[in-house]
Amino acid sequence: QNGAPAMHNHPIFMALWDTAQKFNLPYQLFDDLLIALLQDLDKHSYTDFTELLDYCRYSANPVGRLILKLHGYDDPEMMLFSDKICTALQLINFWQDISVDSANGRRYVPDDYLRHFRLPADHWRAPQHQEARCAMLQALIARTRKILLEGVPLLRMLRGRLMWELRLTVWGGWQILRKTEQLGDRVIHRRPTLSRADWLVLGLRLPFQPYPGKTWKPAGAALSHRGAPSSYD
Repeated sequence: QNGAPAMHNHPIFMALWDTAQKFNLPYQLFDDLLIALLQDLDKHSYTDFTELLDYCRYSANPVGRLILKLHGYDDPEMMLFSDKICTALQLINFWQDISVDSANGRRYVPDDYLRHFRLPADHWRAPQHQEARCAMLQALIARTRKILLEGVPLLRMLRGRLMWELRLTVWGGWQILRKTEQLGDRVIHRRPTLSRADWLVLGLRLPFQPYPGKTWKPAGAALSHRGAPSSYD
């Protein structure tokens, strides 16, 4: 932090150092990304949702803050809204990739949700747990959707190309979350994706509906877990 990185002769580090100096980018954001990278090497599950959010703080939130700073935004409130969006997009990716991560020995569904819905950590994907698993996935999707909506005010504060790019990104995450919800229990075997047609529809919708609203009614609402604490709804 007191000068160019130790590997100052490498073109990538030279360009990174030059950009950080030019745009006054905080070195802590790069440190946070490295913390997440190192954590990925030896951590394959999470004890609770709070710990999962802490991981998102290092793996996702710095990316949004760097993008805002690169575009000349430095407002603290905008940074907080950005954190919400980035955290939600990271969580959406976790639920989207359940089948992929399971095959690689990773599980981002936190232990506290498994316990609450009485799912065994080692066999939570077993067929006999389908009903409880569906209820748990609905709870995770609902909580993720809430976090994403909490960041939506940022989309009204941006201007120019970044505004359109971020609006499309948020809509893409919203639709992936919706497809994950529609797949229900099948998401443990199948990864939801957006087709070219999906992206075309989003692009055409963008000028008329620039950001998601609270109009999506989960198709699996009947499987929600009654009596669950609010943090699991």
